[in-house]
Amino acid sequence: MDEWKTPGLTPEVMKRMADQVPLSQAADRIHALADKDPDSGFAAVSLDTPNRAIIVRWKGSVPAEVEAELERVRALGIGVTVVEARYSVKESLAEMKRLGGAVIGVKAANGDVITMIGPNKDFSGLFATLAPVAEEKEAVLALSPEALTARARAGFPALTSDMPSTMNVGSPTNWSVVLPD
Repeated sequence: MDEWKTPGLTPEVMKRMADQVPLSQAADRIHALADKDPDSGFAAVSLDTPNRAIIVRWKGSVPAEVEAELERVRALGIGVTVVEARYSVKESLAEMKRLGGAVIGVKAANGDVITMIGPNKDFSGLFATLAPVAEEKEAVLALSPEALTARARAGFPALTSDMPSTMNVGSPTNWSVVLPD
């Protein structure tokens, strides 16, 4: 009898998935500790599977309970890098909700819409996705980052923040606020 196989689920993919298990479990434990205190400064945990490591982003001092867990993770042979985050997840979420409520789904005079707002991967600020009208998409894609940001801010005066923000161009079909893990 032939064994049932999922397309694309190669031995290499299976190994990578297995390699991620202890990293994911470590990340889950750190998330659980961070969830106990939303004001702790936690920003994110990401996996670095090829290096059997996790990257923890934190604003300010890492609490003793979390440091103790990071030492347990290191004792398991998992590398741990703690990186200073400019903003915590709590700060990022508050600003994303404020901006999203002001601009998501609103159409600018030129037809542009902001379809997505989320935290930068390194929690250094936010990104927003601008979806221009179809006939202007190619021209908008050719804009410099500065010109794209200027266009977005001209169309959406409420899209102002003390947090640094970057713009990208996307599709008008996907409207959301991206919540970090």
